[in-house]
Amino acid sequence: MAPTKETVLKLSSCRYKHPDVSDQEFHDYASNFVAARAAAIALKHGVLKMSQYHSPSSVKALTSADGPLFWALAPGFNILPYDLYIEIWVRKAEDLTAMVTDPDFQALVAEEGPKAVNDRGDWIIGWDEVYIEDGKIVNVEGKESAYATYEEKVAAVVGGK
Repeated sequence: MAPTKETVLKLSSCRYKHPDVSDQEFHDYASNFVAARAAAIALKHGVLKMSQYHSPSSVKALTSADGPLFWALAPGFNILPYDLYIEIWVRKAEDLTAMVTDPDFQALVAEEGPKAVNDRGDWIIGWDEVYIEDGKIVNVEGKESAYATYEEKVAAVVGGK
């Protein structure tokens, strides 16, 4: 039997490192100190997946005027300036609320002050639809997606299952 496809809520927190912190120091801090503590807190609140997406200046430079990926910047498009994206997948909004209001999570965020900028950034929230995975086309049957209908997806993430 094929696995059931599930639409889940995904939150991406777009973060900046403190200007006095190097790219490497920020990466090491986020990966080696924050990740383990945050993962333990997230797991107890039903988080399905949590990841960090690192975007140091050396990688952003690939799209500079003399970089090999300059072609990727179509007119009107910009490379986002964030240094770190924290992505969290949950079945329902209440799980996310429970995680971020957890006193241990609040303490962890408070400790980030010297390394991360905590008074600005952005969030994006929605759901993922994956169409290529492990080098194969997935979740596409003819012209229609193998995922639920739009209405079912919205109900799943807004109403929680």
